[in-house]
Amino acid sequence: MRKLLAYLSKYWLAHWLFIAFFFIHGFSLYLDWLKTPIVAIYFIMALTITGISQIILTRILLSSLKASVALCLAIWLVMYFNFNHSIFIKLTHLRFSSVYMLGIVALIFGAFIIYIKRKQEVQLQKLASYLNLLFLIFILIDAGKIVYMEINRKPPVSYDSANEVQITRKVSTDSLPDIYFIVLDEHMSTKGMKSHFQFDNTALDSFLVNQGFYIANSSKSNYSQTVFSIASTLQMNYFQALTKVIFPDDNPLGIAAMKENTLLSILEKNGYCIRNYSLFDFKNHPTRHFKFFEHSAFHFYFSQSLINQINIAYETLTPQRHRRQLYQLIENALQVDDVASQPTFTYLHLVLPHHPFIFKADGSIRSAKNYHSKKDPDYVKNYLQQVTFTRKVIQEIVGRINKSNRNKIIVLEGDHGLRLPKFNRGNWYEAYQKAGGPYKNLNAYYFYDKKYTQLYDSISPVNSFRVISNQYLGASCSLIPDQQLF
Repeated sequence: MRKLLAYLSKYWLAHWLFIAFFFIHGFSLYLDWLKTPIVAIYFIMALTITGISQIILTRILLSSLKASVALCLAIWLVMYFNFNHSIFIKLTHLRFSSVYMLGIVALIFGAFIIYIKRKQEVQLQKLASYLNLLFLIFILIDAGKIVYMEINRKPPVSYDSANEVQITRKVSTDSLPDIYFIVLDEHMSTKGMKSHFQFDNTALDSFLVNQGFYIANSSKSNYSQTVFSIASTLQMNYFQALTKVIFPDDNPLGIAAMKENTLLSILEKNGYCIRNYSLFDFKNHPTRHFKFFEHSAFHFYFSQSLINQINIAYETLTPQRHRRQLYQLIENALQVDDVASQPTFTYLHLVLPHHPFIFKADGSIRSAKNYHSKKDPDYVKNYLQQVTFTRKVIQEIVGRINKSNRNKIIVLEGDHGLRLPKFNRGNWYEAYQKAGGPYKNLNAYYFYDKKYTQLYDSISPVNSFRVISNQYLGASCSLIPDQQLF
């Protein structure tokens, strides 16, 4: 131990160890949920900025030891900016914006630089050694946690083998319809919104009925979390022996389970071109949507940092970027090709009307300062405003698909109903949950031949593609009971 302390007092590594701890700790919290290459890119960027800052501070302070100590403070102030902001508000009982907090941070760091410059190195050696040892211990603890989690990794999930779907007949390619699977994330059914929030969204139902859709008014999703809901929809089956999951720790189980799914297997055997604009990669069909895991990595690591505040400022100054990206995604996903030689399956997943509530009812953009926070007293109200905007998006999507003269099937699905973050749940939420609110999802179908006899009012997503596979894809499978599991 003495040799270790002597070594740590000889080399000033605290700032490097702090950065390493910051990333290893985040990785230990969200192992598997974060993609290693993305985390590595952020880590390299952080190391580069730290190295440049060290060179600058060493020249200013004329001491690598002082530079290391000053950098530790800088990393704390930058990476835990929002946390420090909250502490200052609690201590002073004053509410002030992030802009003022930025000024306070600058003053604290400037005062510390002046203070430390006057100090003798010998007076800082114990502090530097202590910081070296502290961050090294933290790193070893988190590294041990990662090893433990790897050793005790949960086994892959499986599906109910009794409900497997098989192809029993060959279908002529000429008779196969294009299939559009459109997921509106967290979109409740009209019936659910009317029952729980006294919100009238019948304008959407009227539009869909006029377009020839069948609406399952009493539909409920099988799972209340996106990855498990979508995985079971594509597998046309329930997970076996899986009754509860932890968010986001267990999400990789669902993501891994959907990489190879029954629906895509049936579609590939029938010669379909797969166009993946979902949030997930499938085997041989990576998503063409935005890189969901990259955004997750940014959020998990930098949600409390000054970096996130800079991102919010950028989004506030460029509000129309969201609208352009949304409609560009729809444009790319729904390009019409009436002379395509093979049928297409298009999966488009929109994070609407799910939080963040970027759009108001009229389509105007909220301030990024407002929509980035989940601690929103008007959470339901803002959700319903985004539902109104989403109705216009759905009309746009259906209109674009209908430009094609090819035979087509459209599945419009909310992967689950509204599921509120814990700090936005009132006393009513328990009753809402017992009444199945988080499961009451939008579920509407368009079949080009209007043969809706196998559909029914309470059909759930697990049976959606069972019906389609039976009628159009040469499969033979019975429908399974509609259940809400977790």
